[in-house]
Amino acid sequence: MKQKQRFTLIEILTVIAVIGILAGCIFPALLAVQNNSRRTKTETILTGVNTALRVFKGVYNLLPTLGGSVPECVGEWSGNIDSMKPGDDYYTFFDILTYKNYQGRGSGINNVSSAVSEVNTKAKQYLDPPKEYFSSDETRNSVRDGWNRPIKVYLDHDADGVVEAEGNTYAGDSVSVSMGNQEEEKASQADKGLYIVIK
Repeated sequence: MKQKQRFTLIEILTVIAVIGILAGCIFPALLAVQNNSRRTKTETILTGVNTALRVFKGVYNLLPTLGGSVPECVGEWSGNIDSMKPGDDYYTFFDILTYKNYQGRGSGINNVSSAVSEVNTKAKQYLDPPKEYFSSDETRNSVRDGWNRPIKVYLDHDADGVVEAEGNTYAGDSVSVSMGNQEEEKASQADKGLYIVIK
């Protein structure tokens, strides 16, 4: 009778080691693909915001105002950036561009706030909000980047054709900024190369 051939312990350990090495090579590549996908999504979002602002200015000859004046910057990075809820100005700003109510009450003069309807008097949608905009999770119902983090939007608040953002100066009406794939503790560092900036 033929005896069944069995794998030796050495052979099993060799196979496990080979699988481990392959996984170690593939995992970073998968992370890079995911990171590139998030970066592309973020660039699309930031470009969309800047385009919406240019169109808005073309219609009203003015950038969106909060409390009667154009803000210098909308959005902040502080605390736990992965779970923070932006301030009211952030929501009002994007509600003006989307002509929606981030709390899920929809669009229309009876649903948006007076702060929105008084600025976006033509009741037009300049920015298509992402599906997460109306999420019941309060950390998600806003315009966010590919890493699900709030973005910053710097505006030409004094109408001089120049925007100051993150220590740099840009010509134009607005600069949208994402922190990109950065850890929270790096948010205040001077290395701006890790930021995604769309002007």
